[in-house]
Amino acid sequence: MAYLDTFFKAITDEESFYRPVVAKNDVRVYVDAARTREACKPNDLVRPGTPVNELQRSGSMSQVVILDANWRWTSDQRCQTVQTGPVWVQSDAITKDYPSKN
Repeated sequence: MAYLDTFFKAITDEESFYRPVVAKNDVRVYVDAARTREACKPNDLVRPGTPVNELQRSGSMSQVVILDANWRWTSDQRCQTVQTGPVWVQSDAITKDYPSKN
């Protein structure tokens, strides 16, 4: 019961419930803000709707922890970097307005 109470308390309002996600197509994942090296396989993309926790920004990039809720990086598509720590994505791809209310 305590677990459920904590869970429902954490999502009591829209601000708490709707977490930031990657909402654009063609978003690559990098190991650094300068985009010197992709974090996963070349041209590997984040699926739209993937939840992220933004840690910091640098220029047009955000350092994020990705919650692989869409099972993008499992089995054959495994990406150890995403599964073990923060990575960098373009900041303008992140929003709480997903799917768009407009």
